[in-house]
Amino acid sequence: MKRLLLVEDEEHERFTLTRVLERAGFSVVALPDGEGVLPRLEAEDFDALLLDVMMPGADGISVARKVASVRPQLPIILVSAFHLFPGQLERLDLDRVYFLDKPLDLDRLLDVLEGRVPPRRARSDSRG
Repeated sequence: MKRLLLVEDEEHERFTLTRVLERAGFSVVALPDGEGVLPRLEAEDFDALLLDVMMPGADGISVARKVASVRPQLPIILVSAFHLFPGQLERLDLDRVYFLDKPLDLDRLLDVLEGRVPPRRARSDSRG
């Protein structure tokens, strides 16, 4: 069973995503903010990090950069209601990073989590 670390500040979205992902067969640890991400990654192994971009305190991009410096092979999925423009994802200078728009396309999210989508795909544009 794949283990996911989910970071979402909105309680309803965090609860809903946790339930949907658990029903899809994932083990999910959910956090309300980015502050606890690094300690959790030091204490436990995860197969992916699902991270909201817009959060109070530590935003998702700064958290993603910190995580990439200590766990460069960990896939990071950034999600946001605000679109990234072409090239912005590359300028983040992160390997194994994905970006998905909100509202999330759950089929697309599951494709990413199952490794059917290569890293560094900006926006939820094409499937092929």
